[in-house]
Amino acid sequence: MHIGLLECDHVAGRFPGIAGGYREMFAALLGPHAPGLRFTYYDACHGGLPAAPDACDAYLCTGSQFSATPSSTAEYEPTRSEGTVAAPPVAMWTCPLNCPPWMCAA
Repeated sequence: MHIGLLECDHVAGRFPGIAGGYREMFAALLGPHAPGLRFTYYDACHGGLPAAPDACDAYLCTGSQFSATPSSTAEYEPTRSEGTVAAPPVAMWTCPLNCPPWMCAA
């Protein structure tokens, strides 16, 4: 099985007790249980994303220190032209990583 690992952050350096990063963690966690796994790594936090949804059989997203939603509606900034919007009833959110809509699960 071909797994795409979407790295939404990096841990290297922040946690000296952890050797390596998410790549090594996921391989060590899943490898013993599924020896046939093949990984492709995508540096999503710097814009590296698969070219198409079927580039891998499945995708895993790493954790991230970044917020997925604004902390208040004052941070709301529409990124698409959706007509005139004075104040949304619910804060609209777009992925901070600019993921394609078919991929973003944040």
